[in-house]
Amino acid sequence: MQGFRPLVRALVLTLPLTVALLSGCGSSGEPMAPPPDALPDDGMPPCSLGQTMADIETKLFQGMKCKTCHVLTPSGMHPLYPTNLDLGSPGLAERMVDKPTESDPLKGKCRDRVLVPKMDPLGGIFVEKVEKPSCGDRMPQALPALNADEVSCVKRWAILAAKSIP
Repeated sequence: MQGFRPLVRALVLTLPLTVALLSGCGSSGEPMAPPPDALPDDGMPPCSLGQTMADIETKLFQGMKCKTCHVLTPSGMHPLYPTNLDLGSPGLAERMVDKPTESDPLKGKCRDRVLVPKMDPLGGIFVEKVEKPSCGDRMPQALPALNADEVSCVKRWAILAAKSIP
């Protein structure tokens, strides 16, 4: 019985701390903040690059895989391919949600499609082009495909964009 008492005493002394830790409270009784890299449980696709449209636009759309073709150069031209889809200028959601694709076949091969449909943002050509497009080329062209997290970020952005437009 002597060996049992120290074990009971240790459990009794550590039980309040264990309960506090498991309940998400610090030693002061205040709720503990989630770790900085924890993703919110908001029901939307996760994105390690950021949770907001601005984060995703800055870190992905203006990053090397997208800006090579879709961010205007200082002279106002698209760098490589003849496209009118500008991912780098302000007001991107307004230019994408419920807007048609390029009608000029020399500038786009997916005529009469909607970039980001407001009522089905994941069903538009914008998301489709980074996964498995039914028309034209997968984006980014001539570069490695977006990884799973980047595709998830595109989906998150599309949902947020659709919600942002009245």
